[in-house]
Amino acid sequence: MVIAAAVIIAIKSYIFIGLMPGILIWLVRKYTSKIRGSFIRGVTLPVLLIIFSGSGFMLLNVMGDELGKFDIDNILDVAVASNNDLKADYYGGNSFDIGEIKPTVGSMLAHAPAAINAAFIQTLYF
Repeated sequence: MVIAAAVIIAIKSYIFIGLMPGILIWLVRKYTSKIRGSFIRGVTLPVLLIIFSGSGFMLLNVMGDELGKFDIDNILDVAVASNNDLKADYYGGNSFDIGEIKPTVGSMLAHAPAAINAAFIQTLYF
């Protein structure tokens, strides 16, 4: 897994960032599914989610140089720049506008449903 992650980071680092939440959820599910008692599993699940999420965040912080422009400090600015680019006229009608996004977590969360919907529609029709 480490070699595969290194290859993905070397080729397209943003794919690794996109895979991180799924990997973390998979790891939490893998370890909690082995616990037989429902009470203990219920207590362990949030603890593991916090541990793996914190570990993932620390990993992204440590890997800042390898991630290039997708460094955790710049990722919100890159998302705003990408959104502004997607609104441009030079795509010849193959563009979409999900609204004005600010480089804040709240703004990203507020626009996430529209962005996911636009991504699915773009994938289906283009």
